[in-house]
Amino acid sequence: MKKLIFAAAAVAGMGAFALESANVVGYGEVEAAAGSSMKTPIFEKVADEGYDLSAIEVVGGEGIGDVCAQTISAEGDWDGEYYYLTEDGAGVATGWYKDATGEEAVEPGEVILPRGGAFFLNSDYNDLTLKVAGQVVKGDFVINFAVGCGQVGNGLPVAADLTTVTVDGGEGIGDVCAQTISAEGEWDGEYYYLTEDGAGVDTGWYKDATGEEPVIEGDVVLDPGTSVFLNSDYNDLTLTIPAVIE
Repeated sequence: MKKLIFAAAAVAGMGAFALESANVVGYGEVEAAAGSSMKTPIFEKVADEGYDLSAIEVVGGEGIGDVCAQTISAEGDWDGEYYYLTEDGAGVATGWYKDATGEEAVEPGEVILPRGGAFFLNSDYNDLTLKVAGQVVKGDFVINFAVGCGQVGNGLPVAADLTTVTVDGGEGIGDVCAQTISAEGEWDGEYYYLTEDGAGVDTGWYKDATGEEPVIEGDVVLDPGTSVFLNSDYNDLTLTIPAVIE
């Protein structure tokens, strides 16, 4: 398995008190180290949910000829592989393409990452930044998730503690499992969302499927723009990260 690396995100031009605004608009940046990682934009396009892949700018890495993003459909299937190519590196207009040669560009509106949706990013460069423009999500950050496996990410410009993330839908919710990856690219955690009705334990996140060891605050922190694998047998789940701004 290729090395998977998470890096913290930085929000350009936003101070701590900027989040008091009801509509924060600006630029959000997520850093990506060499290798593979799972990323999600930390802003949304103004007046829209989700983010257009063609509007994500990749900065850094001379040529950037082999930056490849892979997406997963709502049904949990691999449904796309996209390349960020540059004029200097590939001799084509800088942007996203459906092939490594730059013959078919990704058109605006063609690939939309849903709210909280993430993609695999593979690159040989260790100094990349994914830059997006838009607005901070107002209200709770709610992610819809279909049955099966997929990726969901923290699309807010601040870190989120896993213990604050709630899961709704699916009777019992006894087999919702989230897997995380360390900064060194290793699988470092498997966590279960259990409920009083389903597992007979206090509703929340646990380090085991029996509910013997709860996740406590500070154990698992999702940095801005980072994602987890999610596995579920239910087709009507929603994950909610508490609001940054109302």
